[in-house]
Amino acid sequence: MPSSEPVCIPKRLLARVRAPKRGVDGSVELRIGMHVRAHRERLGMSISALARVSGLSLSMLSRVERGLVSPSTQTLGRIAAALDVRIGALFEESLSKAEATSEASSCL
Repeated sequence: MPSSEPVCIPKRLLARVRAPKRGVDGSVELRIGMHVRAHRERLGMSISALARVSGLSLSMLSRVERGLVSPSTQTLGRIAAALDVRIGALFEESLSKAEATSEASSCL
């Protein structure tokens, strides 16, 4: 069963959503990429390992994490399965205030 545990998004990744190098500020692609990277790092998984487990290319995963592509539902499904999360977890805007407070110590 996919993990529904909240993920603490590091400030360096949140900054990318506020000031992207490409695309529209706060775009869905950037949020998806931010969540993919956060879940991957939470698992201690390298992008190469995620590529092997998901069956996607390293270059595709890099573009997804940087918000440069709009991944298909099939691609999102493969990423979510490899990260053991539900697809919806890759779209969430942010953590709820209660979850952010309880997870704050893991962000330091």
